[in-house]
Amino acid sequence: MMDLLLLKMHQIQNQVELMHFSVLMSSQNELHMPDKPVPLSGKQLTGPQRLYSDIIDWASNIDQGWSLDTLDTGKEVLSKLSSALWYIDHGHEKFAEKCCRIPECFQRFKGYNEYKKLRHKTPVITSEKLNDVCLSLTKCLSFPSMSLPRHTRLASKIEALLSCLTKYKEKLQLDNFRHKHVYQKRDQPCRSTSGDSTCQFINPTILVDKAFLELDKNLNRWDNINILTWTYFGMFWCNLFSDI
Repeated sequence: MMDLLLLKMHQIQNQVELMHFSVLMSSQNELHMPDKPVPLSGKQLTGPQRLYSDIIDWASNIDQGWSLDTLDTGKEVLSKLSSALWYIDHGHEKFAEKCCRIPECFQRFKGYNEYKKLRHKTPVITSEKLNDVCLSLTKCLSFPSMSLPRHTRLASKIEALLSCLTKYKEKLQLDNFRHKHVYQKRDQPCRSTSGDSTCQFINPTILVDKAFLELDKNLNRWDNINILTWTYFGMFWCNLFSDI
């Protein structure tokens, strides 16, 4: 009788452990999106936090999410993507001018950086910083979990953005090279202070009285000329124009 009771208790314990294991395995297989940022009490989300929150909403529509053991990877991928879009937030038009149009799926993510409202300087996009952004996106795409079929759409969107940023970075590098090696390293300066000057100083005449008489004599030949003001500078400009 005691043996049967012990056997029954052992069976029940095994069933409970099996149930716990099944629940654990099912939770491991569930897919999740990273948590959205929560504002502090009495405060609103910052610009980067609002952008990151919207990126999570956008990703949830095209991606199934990450399992618990790879959720940290998902957080890093979306965080790096959000940082990249924050860096180019104000530069969508500049990208288009350089024939590097931002992929359509990311064109909605702009206007989060309210630098004008905050009276900050206009952010400058540099090739060096853009190179760091491209490297971070490349790292995100290299994660093993990003090669899974459920992340194909998200990965393709990030690849398109990476291609655009790389193209724009190369154009900036080319512009910097031209400015440094073509415009700043000429054998001769574009303009000298002697021969190529657009303005030349003309010394004033010494014989002021004689010059005045000659001018008065010449002006009297014209009937429709009325002299309103006559100064020494008037003679100077007269000589200047006569030399020209």
